[in-house]
Amino acid sequence: LASILREATIINAVGKRIVDELIGDDDILRGAVISIGGVPHIQLILT
Repeated sequence: LASILREATIINAVGKRIVDELIGDDDILRGAVISIGGVPHIQLILT
C-alpha cells in the first residue's frame, strides 16, 4: 500500500509541475484543475 501511495504522490507531483508550467499563477485556471485518482485532469469550464 505504501508503494502505491508513493507512486500516486510522484504522479501527482509531476502532474502539478506540468500544470504549473502550463498555467503558471493564473488562479482562475488553476481552480479549474482537479485531481482524479492522483492524476490531474484539466477541465475547461465554459460559462
